Amino acid sequence: NYPDFLPVQEPSYYETLLFGPDVAGERPLTPQGTPYFGSATAWFDHISGGAFQLTGFVHPQSFTAPEPFTLVLARHYTGEQDWNESVRQDALNVLGRADDETSVSTQALMIIHNAPAPSLGLSWEEGRRDIHVIFVHGSFDGIDATPLGVFTHELGHMFLNQPDRYLFEWGDLGQWDNMGDNYGHFPVGYGSPGRVDAGWAEW
Repeated sequence: NYPDFLPVQEPSYYETLLFGPDVAGERPLTPQGTPYFGSATAWFDHISGGAFQLTGFVHPQSFTAPEPFTLVLARHYTGEQDWNESVRQDALNVLGRADDETSVSTQALMIIHNAPAPSLGLSWEEGRRDIHVIFVHGSFDGIDATPLGVFTHELGHMFLNQPDRYLFEWGDLGQWDNMGDNYGHFPVGYGSPGRVDAGWAEW
């Protein structure tokens, strides 16, 4: 949380959204007859046919950034500090806290923040480990919680090397692919290119 903005949802909300249990018999059906998904873990298990299992945890307490977001943004626009470097420093602070408190050497980190900033992904080598960070805004429109589809989209980048499938010269895959523009609460899976790229199908 940046101190100059209202906090995002409680960590327990994201624990359920990302890694929560999902009982198939209790899920409602969409108008097309397919089940809604209760978590990112269930979504990846379903679309991969069990080939990809998402595991992880959400830190039980929020991390408060040492500086207000408006100051971070001002440094970016004046050229004093690149935006990516600010995110990298925030990530290192969070990683240090997680390592100290959980005895887990974290490599993949999703930072869910409360500032009106774009999502981005960074990867770099720190010591003996490669670190992969996704920086995601915790509110889709400033009011509602960010939909599940935003998280599955960004996690697809992180773990499955999925590219964005929108803004092509000929258009985009839109609502037909989670890596297109399908960012809703009930995201579709990947199209044929994405499934082949993930190793779940062959041409």
